[in-house]
Amino acid sequence: MNCLNCNATINKSGKFCGDCGFDLSTHAPSNQTEPLPPLPYEQPVDDTCKKESKSALKLKGRFAIYLVTALVVLGLAGFSLNMQFSNSEDSTANLLSLGEGYLLVQDYEQALAQFLQVIELNPTHPKGYEGAAHALVGLGRISDALDILRDGISLTDDDALIVLMRQIIAAEREREDLEAQRAREAVKTPDQDAADQLPHPDAYEYSDFEGVRIGYVTPDWSFAIAEKFSISNHTVGWVEVPGTNISDVVVRNPECTTNMYYLWRNFYREADFFGVYYIDFRADLGPTREYLGVNTTIYGQAFADDPENESFFGFFNVQFSNLHKFRDPEFMRNHPYIFFSLPEDNLAFEIIAVFYGNVHNPEFSYNNNHADPNDFIRVLENEVLPRSLFHFDTQFDPSDRFLTLSTAIYNTSDGVSLLDDIHISYRYAVMARLVDPREPLREYAAFTINENRIIDPVGRWPRVIQRSPAG
Repeated sequence: MNCLNCNATINKSGKFCGDCGFDLSTHAPSNQTEPLPPLPYEQPVDDTCKKESKSALKLKGRFAIYLVTALVVLGLAGFSLNMQFSNSEDSTANLLSLGEGYLLVQDYEQALAQFLQVIELNPTHPKGYEGAAHALVGLGRISDALDILRDGISLTDDDALIVLMRQIIAAEREREDLEAQRAREAVKTPDQDAADQLPHPDAYEYSDFEGVRIGYVTPDWSFAIAEKFSISNHTVGWVEVPGTNISDVVVRNPECTTNMYYLWRNFYREADFFGVYYIDFRADLGPTREYLGVNTTIYGQAFADDPENESFFGFFNVQFSNLHKFRDPEFMRNHPYIFFSLPEDNLAFEIIAVFYGNVHNPEFSYNNNHADPNDFIRVLENEVLPRSLFHFDTQFDPSDRFLTLSTAIYNTSDGVSLLDDIHISYRYAVMARLVDPREPLREYAAFTINENRIIDPVGRWPRVIQRSPAG
């Protein structure tokens, strides 16, 4: 033991330090020491907190288990999808490779089967449509090849498919022209130079070498429609009127609810004074005749009422100007049909009325596609036929389908200038009834002159309706 004052060693039993005399009893160390304050981790814990901590720990444990399980499931799902996608890509590549191999060995049936599977697996893969089109061409199924390319263009908007469609159309036309040329050469003799005047295979009227008329056939414009569709998806058909310069594509903007879009636009949707042939927005359309509504109206500009008008070098003799030829009874007699082709069907319509009318007349809804066919038959019998220049020997019923070619005019057949009244909405139209494809086309129209036809007044409606001899 040491002295607290001088640190000298002292006897435990002594009361004073032997060196300095310090009183050791005064500052004797206590036998009891004060406990040190507990460390933080030695603090007592309340039982309630212990219980809550255990619950929280259990929840955390469960959450961790759930989280790990979810991550595992998601990982497996992602792996599965990745494998499926990878397998789909591998399958597509393998099928394309197989299809191209079959094309090389000219096994077109097997090639087609592979490419159709590609389209089924991946409908937006352009190579599937391209290969299928090549296979169909190899099988001689040109129309089917164009159909599948049309589907592919709609889904993929791929330029290569558009180019291929044009190539197929051009090759098919060249083949047809070559066959027609061989046919002419096979029958031509020095005394039959008229053989060179035989019409194109798409033509509607055939003659023998001596110019004897032998009848009509319905033209096929499906290739021209497909070619135009590859340029513009507003293409819906092709109209042709024998004996006139009317033979061109017909369009419609499916997004429009009026007839104004193509009034001053051309096929390429550019501003154009002469416009293009376009179909009424209310008409029902489709690839074949079964889709047609009761009345389909085609509009076109006409800046010359005289079909033989050669003023300004015939500059204004465009679009439906040539429709006015049907005012001539002789022309009407020799040209009884209008032809209208759809993408997958070729239709012949027999003319049943050539008429003028004022569209301000609320009853004169000649250009509407009536929901109830009986309503249109009523308009036909009560409004259209009484205004026709001719009475035709034709019967109608609600199951019939009709085509109307309509245009504006500047002078009526009665010599009344429509420019004298700027409020006029006068129209000139030719209406025709769809012919059953089993019905043979006849050479001449059967009709009589309508001596007491209705003539609508010029200007605003209503005005007094007159009856006058045909113009």
